[in-house]
Amino acid sequence: MLSLSREEFKKLVQILLWFNAILFTVVWLIRIWAGATPGAAAVQSISISIALTTALPLIGMNRTWKWPRLARLANRPIVHGLWWGEIKPIYQGEAIPPIPIAFVIRQQYASLSIQSFTSSIPADSTIEVFERSEKSTDVYLKYVYHMTREANAENKATVGYGRLRLERAGEELGGSYWTNSPTSGQIRLKLVTRECDDINCFESAREAADKKGFVVK
Repeated sequence: MLSLSREEFKKLVQILLWFNAILFTVVWLIRIWAGATPGAAAVQSISISIALTTALPLIGMNRTWKWPRLARLANRPIVHGLWWGEIKPIYQGEAIPPIPIAFVIRQQYASLSIQSFTSSIPADSTIEVFERSEKSTDVYLKYVYHMTREANAENKATVGYGRLRLERAGEELGGSYWTNSPTSGQIRLKLVTRECDDINCFESAREAADKKGFVVK
């Protein structure tokens, strides 16, 4: 799902404008060096720079977002990958023992999706967005998700909301969640790997985390 904020979209436009200007200048200089007149070189430079500037986001937005330098330039964090940790639920005021959980986040430049897995319940996000604190450098990943409880023939749909802060240079996520069940709690996650294409259930997530040396309960 598209998850660009207004500020991120403005940043994208600025990058493309600068790229277009630099590309135009380079092509124009090359054409002048090759003997073209300034007018003819300008016409050719405009057409080439516009074509390549248009193609760049079409190609780039469909690729996995995991380049640190480009992420810093675009001011858009990288959260793509498999994350492992635990939730500490509170149900009707009573604390429940921690539950292992895995997040599989698939990220492209303009889109983001989150799947979470416990041993009994999978969940999928429906809305995802980054939020930046106005008073600090903190970045939060906010999301809305839904899950269906099928154990014991419940077939009960639950909707929830989560807010996670990127910590330790983006290697950890921590925050809170709330649902309409009503349940709330805390989440702590650590990045396991950026490679998560084949992970689509709790068992495969646990196996991947175990191979990376995480303490898997």
